[in-house]
Amino acid sequence: MKYLCALGSALPEFRADKARVLEAARVWLADSPGQFALFERYLHSSQTKARPFIIPPEEIVALGGPEARAAVYEEQAIELAAPAAAMALQRAGIAAEEVDALIFSSCSCPVIPALDTQLIDRLKLKRDVIRIPSYQFGCAGGVIGLGLARNFDRQVQNILVVSCEINSLVFQFSNRSASNLVGAAIFADGAAAAAVSCNKPRGRSLALIDHQSFLVPDSRHLMGYDIKDSGPHLRLDKALPAPLAELAPDLVGNFLSRHGLTVSDVPWWLFHPGGSKILTVLNQIFALKNSQSSWSDQVLHEIGNVSSATILMVAEKFMQSAVPQDDDIVIFLGVGPGLTIELLLARVQR
Repeated sequence: MKYLCALGSALPEFRADKARVLEAARVWLADSPGQFALFERYLHSSQTKARPFIIPPEEIVALGGPEARAAVYEEQAIELAAPAAAMALQRAGIAAEEVDALIFSSCSCPVIPALDTQLIDRLKLKRDVIRIPSYQFGCAGGVIGLGLARNFDRQVQNILVVSCEINSLVFQFSNRSASNLVGAAIFADGAAAAAVSCNKPRGRSLALIDHQSFLVPDSRHLMGYDIKDSGPHLRLDKALPAPLAELAPDLVGNFLSRHGLTVSDVPWWLFHPGGSKILTVLNQIFALKNSQSSWSDQVLHEIGNVSSATILMVAEKFMQSAVPQDDDIVIFLGVGPGLTIELLLARVQR
């Protein structure tokens, strides 16, 4: 059995509220009043109060090409990832030299080598630590990272799962598509980490019971990047919630049935807050009370969508709350490019 022992997160100091973002958008979309009106609608319907960015919105809309963006990522991402990872390890009582595997996720800048090499140096991890960096998992990377950590055998005792996303580096000034408008309205920057171990910690933890991935047929067009000379351009299809509403009930039902459980046996649901519409769809199809998944709404409202790091931030809010009781069942649900639906089953332990 693997236990999610502790979580940590880090956000940039700069936060931009809706008014500041709109001012930057007026410059960006000055020659397109119709697109500005559409962006303003997306921004207000996002339900996000203020978002953390590594640089101000005025500088985001003036970003150069892939070379300039990679330079920002190389310099700034480690300053988010390292504190988040150190916090998770400190809270778990796991020393850096005790980490056997490092699972790293980021889809905001495809630098090679990945940021995990900097993390090993900064945190002073073992030089022979198992490395699993990933890029293409996108928003699903957090749940997949926890699932991979769960699947290691007992010889790999302590696993550090880290996600760092600087989503502002994916913004494209010349792109006025609905996808780019939505992305500019909901995505944010930040990092989060989880410490997973074979050793049951003192205090509250989550026993990781099961993990399942499901690739939705013929769904590549729904989410991802279109790669152009200027870099990656966000692809988000407005039809995205439909396969979730159609497939998630049976997927979750079958997943739970493997353990003799039903939806009514699950009091707590941790959803990747990809957007307010997705959260509404998921709450409706499982007939949940707002209190059963409130941490996803909280992160979306207070921070925004930090891609793969967001679900770890949701889990951190959940574990810090007063509601989890011993033996409570928890389900994680992530959605990412593919389209993939990621499920993780856990049980609260004390």
